Amino acid sequence: MKAVIEAAALALACTLTLHAAEPAADAAAGIGAWTTDYPAAVKVAAERHLPMFIQFTGSDWCGWCQKMEKECLSKPEFLEAMRTQCVLVSVDFPHKTKLREELKAQNDKLATQFKKRGGFPAYYIVDHDASDAVRWSFGAHPKYGADLKLLISDMKDFCAGCTGMVEQEAKKLSAERAEAYRKAAKTYAERQQAVAVWLEEKHPDAKAANEEFAKMTEELRELRSAMTAASAPTSH
Repeated sequence: MKAVIEAAALALACTLTLHAAEPAADAAAGIGAWTTDYPAAVKVAAERHLPMFIQFTGSDWCGWCQKMEKECLSKPEFLEAMRTQCVLVSVDFPHKTKLREELKAQNDKLATQFKKRGGFPAYYIVDHDASDAVRWSFGAHPKYGADLKLLISDMKDFCAGCTGMVEQEAKKLSAERAEAYRKAAKTYAERQQAVAVWLEEKHPDAKAANEEFAKMTEELRELRSAMTAASAPTSH
């Protein structure tokens, strides 16, 4: 989560944007490749108990969208790493490319449902039940282009508190450790969701907002560490 503070500062200041051209669908929609088929993505997310990573992009006009797509989101390393983390959904709002009417209607509906931030790109983590409650959101971050492993690491943290991901990990543990892990994960997820709501609100004083976000990020980092500790084997 190291780069998240700067990412949020960037988003708070002027919510910029990232992303790309119409993504290719996978045999399982959104697994290892971007899909534009939201209903199919929801089905896969429910079946595999994976959160969805929804990106709102302007593929043919948004410079930051194109930069993030080229440097991060289309990279094989990123796509492969996300196979076990989330279902990838691209929601495009091009200026020149004409979308099919049904796709345009779907994207408009999804923007109304999830996208609270004005600019592009905007990225949202949503649980596998496709509820309106956003687990996390962020905007373009220049450091991700320079360090793809940082984005992959952050994405794992962003998704860690989602219900399906928690249960996948808990099933690997003994009953006692699973209970401790679920408890730590619940605390992390609740705080994460509260911060996600805060990020969607307006904060006129950028300096104060960045300071507050830094404190919240540190708290989340500690809560995430508590999850890791809860799942670690006990030493004798």
